[in-house]
Amino acid sequence: MSRTGFDKYITVFSPEGSLYQVEYAFKAVTYAGLLTVAIRCKDAVLVFTQHNVPDRLMRPDTITSLHNINKDIGTCITGRAPDGKSLVQKARQEASEYKYRYGSPIPVSVLAKRVADMAQVRTQHAGLRLMGVVMTFLGMEQNDADGSWVPQIYCVDPAGWCGSYHACAIGKKQIEANAFLEKKQKNAPFHTLSQKDAAMIALAALQSALGASLKATDVEVGRCSVEDHCFRRVPDEDVEEWLTALAEAD
Repeated sequence: MSRTGFDKYITVFSPEGSLYQVEYAFKAVTYAGLLTVAIRCKDAVLVFTQHNVPDRLMRPDTITSLHNINKDIGTCITGRAPDGKSLVQKARQEASEYKYRYGSPIPVSVLAKRVADMAQVRTQHAGLRLMGVVMTFLGMEQNDADGSWVPQIYCVDPAGWCGSYHACAIGKKQIEANAFLEKKQKNAPFHTLSQKDAAMIALAALQSALGASLKATDVEVGRCSVEDHCFRRVPDEDVEEWLTALAEAD
Protein backbone atom coordinates (compact mmCIF):
# COMPACT_ATOMS: atom_id res chain seq x y z
CA MET A 1 0.00 0.00 0.00
CA SER A 2 1.29 3.48 -0.86
CA ARG A 3 2.02 6.19 1.72
CA THR A 4 -1.22 7.81 0.56
CA GLY A 5 -3.09 4.70 1.69
CA PHE A 6 -1.54 4.80 5.15
CA ASP A 7 -2.47 8.48 5.38
CA LYS A 8 -6.07 7.82 4.39
CA TYR A 9 -7.00 4.80 6.48
CA ILE A 10 -7.03 5.30 10.23
CA THR A 11 -7.06 1.56 10.97
CA VAL A 12 -4.02 0.62 8.85
CA PHE A 13 -0.54 0.65 10.38
CA SER A 14 2.39 1.88 8.31
CA PRO A 15 5.48 -0.36 7.95
CA GLU A 16 7.04 1.70 10.79
CA GLY A 17 4.12 0.87 13.08
CA SER A 18 2.49 4.30 12.91
CA LEU A 19 -1.11 5.35 12.50
CA TYR A 20 -0.67 8.58 10.58
CA GLN A 21 -4.13 9.92 11.37
CA VAL A 22 -3.31 9.59 15.08
CA GLU A 23 -0.10 11.53 14.56
CA TYR A 24 -2.00 14.22 12.68
CA ALA A 25 -4.40 14.55 15.63
CA PHE A 26 -1.43 15.25 17.91
CA LYS A 27 -0.24 17.89 15.45
CA ALA A 28 -3.67 19.50 15.56
CA VAL A 29 -3.18 19.98 19.31
CA THR A 30 0.15 21.70 18.74
CA TYR A 31 -1.02 23.83 15.82
CA ALA A 32 -3.87 25.23 17.91
CA GLY A 33 -1.16 27.52 19.28
CA LEU A 34 -1.88 27.31 23.02
CA LEU A 35 0.35 26.10 25.84
CA THR A 36 -1.06 24.57 29.02
CA VAL A 37 0.84 23.80 32.24
CA ALA A 38 -0.66 21.83 35.13
CA ILE A 39 1.01 21.27 38.49
CA ARG A 40 0.06 19.61 41.77
CA CYS A 41 1.28 20.93 45.11
CA LYS A 42 0.84 20.13 48.78
CA ASP A 43 -2.82 21.08 49.10
CA ALA A 44 -4.10 21.85 45.59
CA VAL A 45 -3.80 21.25 41.90
CA LEU A 46 -3.47 24.16 39.46
CA VAL A 47 -3.72 24.51 35.69
CA PHE A 48 -2.50 27.47 33.64
CA THR A 49 -3.35 27.96 29.98
CA GLN A 50 -2.94 30.78 27.51
CA HIS A 51 -6.01 32.92 26.99
CA ASN A 52 -6.06 34.03 23.37
CA VAL A 53 -9.04 35.97 22.01
CA PRO A 54 -9.10 35.41 18.22
CA ASP A 55 -11.07 38.59 17.40
CA ARG A 56 -10.90 42.01 19.03
CA LEU A 57 -14.67 42.33 18.75
CA MET A 58 -15.26 39.20 20.82
CA ARG A 59 -15.97 39.36 24.55
CA PRO A 60 -12.94 37.81 26.31
CA ASP A 61 -15.11 36.32 29.07
CA THR A 62 -16.87 34.10 26.51
CA ILE A 63 -13.60 32.40 25.45
CA THR A 64 -12.37 29.76 27.87
CA SER A 65 -10.47 26.48 27.94
CA LEU A 66 -11.52 25.67 31.53
CA HIS A 67 -14.68 23.67 32.21
CA ASN A 68 -16.33 22.05 35.21
CA ILE A 69 -17.30 18.41 34.78
CA ASN A 70 -19.04 18.48 38.13
CA LYS A 71 -18.47 20.42 41.34
CA ASP A 72 -15.38 18.38 42.22
CA ILE A 73 -13.63 17.87 38.88
CA GLY A 74 -12.46 20.36 36.28
CA THR A 75 -10.77 20.03 32.94
CA CYS A 76 -8.65 22.15 30.63
CA ILE A 77 -8.90 21.51 26.90
CA THR A 78 -5.83 22.09 24.74
CA GLY A 79 -6.24 21.85 20.99
CA ARG A 80 -9.36 22.22 18.84
CA ALA A 81 -11.96 23.94 21.02
CA PRO A 82 -15.06 22.40 19.32
CA ASP A 83 -13.63 18.89 19.76
CA GLY A 84 -12.84 19.67 23.39
CA LYS A 85 -16.34 20.91 24.14
CA SER A 86 -17.79 17.74 22.63
CA LEU A 87 -15.64 15.62 24.95
CA VAL A 88 -16.56 17.84 27.91
CA GLN A 89 -20.22 17.00 27.32
CA LYS A 90 -19.42 13.28 27.12
CA ALA A 91 -17.40 13.52 30.34
CA ARG A 92 -20.27 15.28 32.10
CA GLN A 93 -22.62 12.52 30.98
CA GLU A 94 -20.25 9.85 32.33
CA ALA A 95 -19.99 11.70 35.66
CA SER A 96 -23.77 12.07 35.89
CA GLU A 97 -24.43 8.41 35.12
CA TYR A 98 -21.85 7.31 37.70
CA LYS A 99 -23.47 9.50 40.38
CA TYR A 100 -26.91 8.15 39.49
CA ARG A 101 -25.78 4.51 39.57
CA TYR A 102 -23.47 4.51 42.61
CA GLY A 103 -24.70 7.48 44.63
CA SER A 104 -21.31 9.16 44.94
CA PRO A 105 -19.24 11.51 42.75
CA ILE A 106 -17.04 9.83 40.14
CA PRO A 107 -13.32 9.72 41.08
CA VAL A 108 -11.15 11.79 38.75
CA SER A 109 -9.05 8.73 37.84
CA VAL A 110 -12.14 6.74 36.80
CA LEU A 111 -13.49 9.61 34.72
CA ALA A 112 -10.17 10.16 32.93
CA LYS A 113 -9.87 6.46 32.08
CA ARG A 114 -13.43 6.33 30.74
CA VAL A 115 -12.82 9.34 28.50
CA ALA A 116 -9.56 7.71 27.35
CA ASP A 117 -11.48 4.55 26.45
CA MET A 118 -13.88 6.60 24.33
CA ALA A 119 -10.95 8.28 22.57
CA GLN A 120 -9.21 4.97 21.93
CA VAL A 121 -12.29 3.47 20.27
CA ARG A 122 -12.09 6.24 17.67
CA THR A 123 -8.71 4.85 16.52
CA GLN A 124 -10.33 1.51 15.61
CA HIS A 125 -13.10 2.62 13.26
CA ALA A 126 -12.62 4.27 9.89
CA GLY A 127 -15.98 5.99 10.19
CA LEU A 128 -14.93 8.01 13.23
CA ARG A 129 -12.62 11.03 13.36
CA LEU A 130 -10.08 11.42 16.13
CA MET A 131 -10.49 14.41 18.43
CA GLY A 132 -7.68 16.95 18.07
CA VAL A 133 -7.53 17.77 21.74
CA VAL A 134 -5.76 16.81 24.97
CA MET A 135 -7.88 16.94 28.12
CA THR A 136 -6.26 17.69 31.48
CA PHE A 137 -8.45 16.57 34.40
CA LEU A 138 -7.96 18.00 37.88
CA GLY A 139 -9.49 16.89 41.16
CA MET A 140 -9.04 15.28 44.55
CA GLU A 141 -8.93 11.58 45.41
CA GLN A 142 -8.99 9.96 48.82
CA ASN A 143 -5.98 7.94 49.89
CA ASP A 144 -7.15 4.43 50.84
CA ALA A 145 -4.35 4.07 53.40
CA ASP A 146 -5.04 7.04 55.66
CA GLY A 147 -8.16 8.70 54.26
CA SER A 148 -6.37 11.91 53.30
CA TRP A 149 -7.26 13.82 50.15
CA VAL A 150 -4.59 13.96 47.44
CA PRO A 151 -4.51 16.40 44.48
CA GLN A 152 -4.52 14.61 41.13
CA ILE A 153 -3.72 15.49 37.50
CA TYR A 154 -4.71 13.17 34.64
CA CYS A 155 -4.12 13.78 30.93
CA VAL A 156 -5.98 12.07 28.09
CA ASP A 157 -4.56 12.39 24.57
CA PRO A 158 -6.16 11.80 21.12
CA ALA A 159 -4.88 8.22 20.97
CA GLY A 160 -6.71 7.30 24.18
CA TRP A 161 -3.66 7.18 26.45
CA CYS A 162 -4.28 8.25 30.05
CA GLY A 163 -1.65 9.09 32.66
CA SER A 164 -1.26 10.70 36.09
CA TYR A 165 1.27 13.49 36.55
CA HIS A 166 3.04 15.58 39.17
CA ALA A 167 3.15 18.31 36.51
CA CYS A 168 2.84 18.44 32.73
CA ALA A 169 2.87 20.79 29.76
CA ILE A 170 0.73 20.33 26.65
CA GLY A 171 0.51 22.11 23.32
CA LYS A 172 2.80 24.63 21.67
CA LYS A 173 6.36 24.62 23.11
CA GLN A 174 5.50 21.68 25.38
CA ILE A 175 8.97 20.17 25.04
CA GLU A 176 10.62 23.33 26.38
CA ALA A 177 8.05 23.70 29.17
CA ASN A 178 8.36 20.07 30.26
CA ALA A 179 12.16 20.37 30.35
CA PHE A 180 11.79 23.41 32.61
CA LEU A 181 9.40 21.53 34.93
CA GLU A 182 11.67 18.47 35.11
CA LYS A 183 14.56 20.69 36.16
CA LYS A 184 12.48 22.33 38.91
CA GLN A 185 11.19 18.95 40.13
CA LYS A 186 14.77 17.88 40.87
CA ASN A 187 15.28 20.87 43.16
CA ALA A 188 12.03 20.50 45.13
CA PRO A 189 9.33 17.82 44.71
CA PHE A 190 6.16 19.55 43.64
CA HIS A 191 3.94 17.76 46.16
CA THR A 192 5.80 19.53 48.99
CA LEU A 193 5.23 23.06 47.64
CA SER A 194 2.72 25.70 48.67
CA GLN A 195 0.17 26.94 46.14
CA LYS A 196 2.11 30.19 45.65
CA ASP A 197 5.41 28.42 44.98
CA ALA A 198 3.78 25.94 42.59
CA ALA A 199 2.00 28.77 40.77
CA MET A 200 5.26 30.67 40.35
CA ILE A 201 6.94 27.59 38.86
CA ALA A 202 4.07 27.02 36.41
CA LEU A 203 4.05 30.67 35.33
CA ALA A 204 7.84 30.63 34.98
CA ALA A 205 7.56 27.52 32.78
CA LEU A 206 5.03 29.30 30.55
CA GLN A 207 7.15 32.43 30.25
CA SER A 208 10.37 30.49 29.68
CA ALA A 209 8.86 28.29 26.95
CA LEU A 210 7.05 31.15 25.21
CA GLY A 211 9.96 33.56 25.57
CA ALA A 212 7.69 36.40 26.68
CA SER A 213 6.42 38.04 29.85
CA LEU A 214 2.78 37.41 30.73
CA LYS A 215 0.02 39.56 32.14
CA ALA A 216 -2.82 38.26 34.27
CA THR A 217 -5.21 38.63 31.33
CA ASP A 218 -2.94 36.47 29.14
CA VAL A 219 -3.63 33.30 31.13
CA GLU A 220 -6.55 31.37 32.54
CA VAL A 221 -5.98 29.59 35.83
CA GLY A 222 -8.08 26.86 37.40
CA ARG A 223 -7.66 25.45 40.89
CA CYS A 224 -9.00 22.57 42.97
CA SER A 225 -7.89 22.56 46.60
CA VAL A 226 -8.02 20.15 49.52
CA GLU A 227 -9.88 22.79 51.50
CA ASP A 228 -13.15 22.71 49.54
CA HIS A 229 -12.64 20.10 46.73
CA CYS A 230 -14.26 22.49 44.24
CA PHE A 231 -12.79 23.36 40.84
CA ARG A 232 -12.88 27.11 40.32
CA ARG A 233 -11.27 29.72 38.15
CA VAL A 234 -8.63 31.79 39.96
CA PRO A 235 -9.34 35.57 39.93
CA ASP A 236 -7.03 37.79 37.87
CA GLU A 237 -6.01 39.59 41.06
CA ASP A 238 -4.43 36.40 42.48
CA VAL A 239 -2.69 35.68 39.17
CA GLU A 240 -1.29 39.24 39.13
CA GLU A 241 0.01 38.73 42.66
CA TRP A 242 1.84 35.55 41.61
CA LEU A 243 3.30 37.26 38.54
CA THR A 244 4.54 40.16 40.68
CA ALA A 245 6.15 37.76 43.14
CA LEU A 246 7.79 35.91 40.23
CA ALA A 247 9.18 39.15 38.78
CA GLU A 248 10.56 40.18 42.17
CA ALA A 249 12.16 36.75 42.66
CA ASP A 250 13.96 37.07 39.33
